[in-house]
Order: sequence, then structure tokens, then C-alpha cells
Amino acid sequence: MKIFFSGIGGVGMSALASIFKNLGFDVYGSDIKESIVTKQLAKFKIPVFIGQDPANIQKVKPKLLVKTNAIDDNHPEIKEAYRRNIPVLTYPQALGIITNLLPTIGITGTHGKTSTTALVSKILIDAGYDPFALIGALYSEFNNTNFRLSNMASSELALQIKRLLNDFGKVFANITPNTFTKDIFISQKIAKIKNAPYFVFEADEYKDAFLNHTFDYLVIVSVDYDHPDYFKTKEQYFTSFAKAILNTQKAVILDLTSENTKTVLTIAQKLAKQYCTNLPKIIDYSRYKDTVSNFNIYLRTDFLLIDATAAYALGKTLGISDAKLAKSITSYKGVWRRFEIIKPKTNDSPCIISDYAHNPQKIYMAMQALADFMKQNKQKHATIIFEPHTYDRLITFENEFIDAFIRFIRNNKLYELSIVVVVADVYKARGPEIKNPKMDSKKFVRKLRKIVSKRLPDAKVHITYGKSAQNQYEKLKNKEYKSDTILCLSAGKLGYLVEQLREGKAT
Repeated sequence: MKIFFSGIGGVGMSALASIFKNLGFDVYGSDIKESIVTKQLAKFKIPVFIGQDPANIQKVKPKLLVKTNAIDDNHPEIKEAYRRNIPVLTYPQALGIITNLLPTIGITGTHGKTSTTALVSKILIDAGYDPFALIGALYSEFNNTNFRLSNMASSELALQIKRLLNDFGKVFANITPNTFTKDIFISQKIAKIKNAPYFVFEADEYKDAFLNHTFDYLVIVSVDYDHPDYFKTKEQYFTSFAKAILNTQKAVILDLTSENTKTVLTIAQKLAKQYCTNLPKIIDYSRYKDTVSNFNIYLRTDFLLIDATAAYALGKTLGISDAKLAKSITSYKGVWRRFEIIKPKTNDSPCIISDYAHNPQKIYMAMQALADFMKQNKQKHATIIFEPHTYDRLITFENEFIDAFIRFIRNNKLYELSIVVVVADVYKARGPEIKNPKMDSKKFVRKLRKIVSKRLPDAKVHITYGKSAQNQYEKLKNKEYKSDTILCLSAGKLGYLVEQLREGKAT
């Protein structure tokens, strides 16, 4: 069966496409540009069209199209699929076919999903569970890919998926972009595969994506209001997490020292009473923080300690021994673009740190980790290149982003360290062009400068507008920044810049 993935360059989309390919499906895809992710797909002989055009659909003639959540039904490939009566599923709906056939461990949260998924996967692999897995990054434990197939039940999984897709018109007869896959499986009474291994995966909250899944275990790493383009209020965002708790069968692992998480749990309790159902077992992972803080983790940062503690709690819940958990966590070496330290090829080149941070709290934590890294390595000069991710997020959390930088500067007494903060153009990510937005990178720089000069006039920090990622590449190549370390904070185009630096082209 031919399956076409529109937007296959997304990390989750490429992982799912690779899983389908390795299960025996005939997979194709398209994206707007070539990337390290699309190049990875060549390993599995997945043809990728660079450029998204109706002609791609006309040429392939797929039986099913899977589209990224970043595009809507007005996209030319989607419109062509509908014109040809080709069924269309969103990425989370297609992923839901797998998650509703296998026992699952979902990892969710505003931030920390990727690292925690990597840690949980490693814990299960080391303990002999042989899990399936999907992660939002390239990972050395998965041979530098973003997915893992189990040696157990893969053939049975492929058979069940083919059976469902071959009978698509009946099984998915009433599906719309707003239908949750789990509801279809429940209404059709489709059972999970018996004695199958766990499927560990990132359960994304954007557009309620994680409500397509049923979970055996759900790990909620963190909760901070995000995605204001979809969740118009904090309550809507928290309620989505509460509903995910109700989709969980055995246990939810979360942090009960967090006020936001406690609010989510309160909402879940009200919903359970309203729906006359019971909550799963609730486990507070914070009780293991002191234990995990004594581990010799490769990177001593607050956020990795949180992720490792959540993963440890999941392992304890499964009955994995303390010794095995400690060994797995202390041998973990990180994943792609999660405070990934890229050491320079020459002594006169700066150290590069790549991080996916794009919301205020994670931006602060990444910058704090940079300060700790500089102190440990006796460094004095750093450049932080920040690429805001979507106008909605920058506009909604404008003050929170400002506060993140102010706290970072104040807490680390940047009178001894010298920091250059470069704010690149906003990465739009999705939706139509925005003319004269209420807040953009230039306006943000002006406001941040003004507040820093007023509140912290003696701080050794220079704040500047950086234009495009390409512009930053040229500046770095010409060594215009005097830096021991460069921290790139981006979930968008700045990834291109980081790859240039990784290859040594800017040094």
C-alpha cells in the first residue's frame, strides 16, 4: 500500500514514515526544503519530493495521505488528495493507529518530552523490554535515527495496520480532522495486540494531538501554558492535559510540587466525576528528586534532572531495579538539539550548544545551564542567538520572555561574564504572513534593551537584532562575536545555522 507523507521533514512525521516503511508499506513524502531529516530518510529508500505540489500526488497515486499538523486542508497536496478521493489523516491520527494497537508509554509536557522519551526508551532497552519507540530528535541509541522497532510483534503490528487500512472505508468511514483515533478504536471495538512490547513515544499536546491515544502509562514532565494560537486560554490548555489523564489506564507520573500540574489534576478529578469514571493511579515523581540528584548525570542542568527524575519514576513504577535505573540514567549521553554540546574542531573556535528551547521557561533554563557551563569551563564570553518561534507565542508571552532574560542576567551577575544576545527573525512555522505584527524581533530587542538598561545598567550584556539565520552564519564565519561559547535557541530556521557550525563552515 502506498502512503504519502505531506511535510515528511518534520521530526515526528519522518519517524512515523520510517516506521511504516520498515513495517513493509510503500512510503513517499514531500517537504518544502531538504534538511538533515529528509537526508536521513534516504537510508530507508523513502523518496522525498522537495517542493510541495499537487503533481506529487498525481505521480505517486497513494492510497492514503498523512499530513503534518502544521498545514491545513487548503494546502495544494491536501486539496489534490481530496479531489482524488484519497483518504487523509493528520499525523496524530495516523500515529494513533499504532498507539491504539500496542501498550503505550506516552511522554508529554510543555517541555522535556524529547529528553524524557530518550531516557525512558534507554531504561526499557537496558532492562530487556525491547520497546517500539518514536522520538522528536535523532538519537544515538536508535542508530542516530528517531524511531525504534521491536524485535517482538513487528510482523503482527504490520498485519493489523494493513488490515485496518485495507478496510479504511468501513473502519474510518466518519473520520474528520477533528476525530480522535482512540474514539474510532473504541467504537469499532478494535483490541490491542496481546503480549506486545511497549511503544514509547512523545505525546504532543498541540491541537489536542495526544487525545488520539490511549495510554497504559502517561508521564507529564511539565505544564506551562503554551500554543496560544490554538489554546486561547490557560484553562483550555490545562483541560487538554486533564483529558489525557482520563485516557490513561494504569498510572500517570507527574510533578505534584508544580502548581500548574496540581491544577491539571484538579480539573481531571472534576472531569472524572462528571463522566462517572475513575482516575488512574497518580504517582508524584518529585519524591525521587533527591535520589536522582545524587547520580553522576553527564550534564548537570536543572531541566535534565527533572527529565531524569520523571524517567526514574516510570522505571520504578514498572518494577525495574534501582541499580538498573541508575546505570541507564548515568550512561545517557543526550539527544540532538537538546542542550547538545558541539565541541570545536580547532582551539580558536567557539564551543556550540544547540537547544530546541522556544517557550519562556525553557529559554531561561537553557540560558541558566549556559551560565553554569561557562563557570565550569572558566569562560567569560558567550553569544546567545534566540529565534522566537511563532508570532502568537512571542506576542502572548512577550513579558514572560523579557522576564526570562532579566532573571538570567540578574541571577548570574553578568558584571563578570560578558554576553551578547542576538534576536533573530521570528520563525513563522505556520499560517499566513502577518503584516506589521504587534510584536516582532526588532520591537522585542528595543523593549528588552530599554528594560535592561533601566533595571540592570551595569550588566555586561549587549542586545542586538540579528536578522536571518543566514545573516548570523556570515557574522559567525567572520568571527564578529568574541565568544567562548555560542548558544543557539531555536525550534526553526536557526537549525540550519547550527548545522553549518557543526560542519565547521563558520569557523
